[in-house]
Amino acid sequence: MRTDQASASMSPADSPVRAVQIDARVSSRGVDVQLDVPKGRVVAVMGPNGAGKSTILAMVSGLLRLDSGEVHLHERLVSSAEHHVAVHRRRVALLEQRPTLFEHLSVADNVAFGLRVTGTGRRAARTAALRQLSAVGCAEFADRRSWELSGGQAQRVALARALATDPEVVLLDEPLAALDVAAAPAIRSLLRTLLDQDDRTALLVTHDVLDALVLADDLALVEGGRVTVYGPVHDALTRPGSGFLADLLDLNLLEGVAVGASSVRAGGTVITGVTQTDALQVGARATVIFAPAAVAVHLAAPGGSPRNQLAATISAIESRGGLVRLTAVLAPDPDGTIARHLSADLTQSAIVALDLQIGQQIQLVVKAAQVTLFDR
Repeated sequence: MRTDQASASMSPADSPVRAVQIDARVSSRGVDVQLDVPKGRVVAVMGPNGAGKSTILAMVSGLLRLDSGEVHLHERLVSSAEHHVAVHRRRVALLEQRPTLFEHLSVADNVAFGLRVTGTGRRAARTAALRQLSAVGCAEFADRRSWELSGGQAQRVALARALATDPEVVLLDEPLAALDVAAAPAIRSLLRTLLDQDDRTALLVTHDVLDALVLADDLALVEGGRVTVYGPVHDALTRPGSGFLADLLDLNLLEGVAVGASSVRAGGTVITGVTQTDALQVGARATVIFAPAAVAVHLAAPGGSPRNQLAATISAIESRGGLVRLTAVLAPDPDGTIARHLSADLTQSAIVALDLQIGQQIQLVVKAAQVTLFDR
């Protein structure tokens, strides 16, 4: 949105104020998180289901107590094993998948609710609510009930309610997931505008790469209850250092050790490719990525110009529109490492011509120019 993977304990941008600082654990959920978010940054929190993304939001909002560690908001301690600031005293707003508006209140009263709870007078709260409704394009619905709104309108109102209290940190838990494809782009654009214009700090839980690219400055990948990747969105997505991100981006990913300036040994195979920046450092960990569309399938090792060749066994064949996605398991590494999976996209005619079957041994071939290498 407004903009090397970094270690989970380091901030990807310099800032005099850390809006969110987490070093905390919840044993029952297997979560042990270290995360620093500078003021004014929007962080996309991504990861597999059950990895701990929503737990992070619950830690920050105060909906979940810690077993150990601390959470600070704008340098103020709000959570520890012994200390817990109440939700309504944290200046944090939470917007979830579904608007959960109060049906017995008008739209304007829904937006004013948070202000009234914190002691704002009725007239001042309504004035602020109408101002926020105008900002999200819903001023005309002020006197309606929530059940009279469409899904997109209700989510706009929920966003207005979240921002009406002028929160220091906005927590967004898949706010577009429940919207239909027609409403989501408009809400995404609105979110971008509102987060930008007030330079707000936000944590955005999402499974959608588009949300991360459009709305976020940084990306925090959560796997197994820990932040394993944290850095600028562009870097994290163009250099996906995890299988989850590679799958999300529909890329093949292999990890290995650099054996040359532009070559990596992954298991028993040396793969040559193009480095994104500097030459690889021999002996350093390195990652190999390439698209399924770049992979050719042969029944036997082909000759001709130098190409990367990987012996594999077909494990799945499935139709994907006009193409067929073939998944193959690479031969196990000599050291006994679990075999890796790679994908190739082929035409239906190629599948028929090669008479490919599950369990068949094949050669996956990809040109060096279509392989990207980077160090870890």
